[in-house]
Amino acid sequence: MIVEPRQNFVRIDFGINSSGKTPTQILDAAAYQLVFHKKKLIVFEGQDKWMDAHRRRQVRIDLIIQKGNKGWAAQLQEFKEPTPGNKIYTWANSILVIDDFKLLLTGHDTPADFLGLFALRPSPKFNMDMMFSCHEPRNILEGIAGYPTHYHIYPNNAS
Repeated sequence: MIVEPRQNFVRIDFGINSSGKTPTQILDAAAYQLVFHKKKLIVFEGQDKWMDAHRRRQVRIDLIIQKGNKGWAAQLQEFKEPTPGNKIYTWANSILVIDDFKLLLTGHDTPADFLGLFALRPSPKFNMDMMFSCHEPRNILEGIAGYPTHYHIYPNNAS
C-alpha cells in the first residue's frame, strides 16, 4: 500500500470590501481547527476581525504577524536540528492567513523569504496551508501566481 502525504492548499479570496471574504475564511479556519486540532494558526490582518474571532473563541490564533515586521516569513521558516538532517520546524503544520496582501507586502516584488515558504510548504516536515485575500486578481504578486490551488471569487472591481 502506498501512502500519499496530505496535499496542501493555497487559497486566494478576491472581493471588494465587505463582500464576506474574512468571515468566510474565519468560519473555514474554525472548521479546519476542529478536524486538525494541532494545526497552528498564523494571521496577518488589518481590521481586527480575526482577533475578535479569537477573543470569542471561534478560532485559536497562535501567532499574529505585525505590520512592518520585515522578517516574518523568515521567522516562519525557523527550525531546530537535534540531529544532523533532522529538521524540526517551529511553525510546521500550520495555516498562514494574510488578510489583504497589500497591507503586508507593499510594492510589487515578492520577497525571497516569502517565496521560501512556498518551496517548503509541501514538505511533510513543514506542511503549511495558506489563505490569502485581496481585492482583485491584479493584486496577486507575480512570484506566487502559479501556486494557488483554490480561488474564491466574491464581487470585485476586476474587468
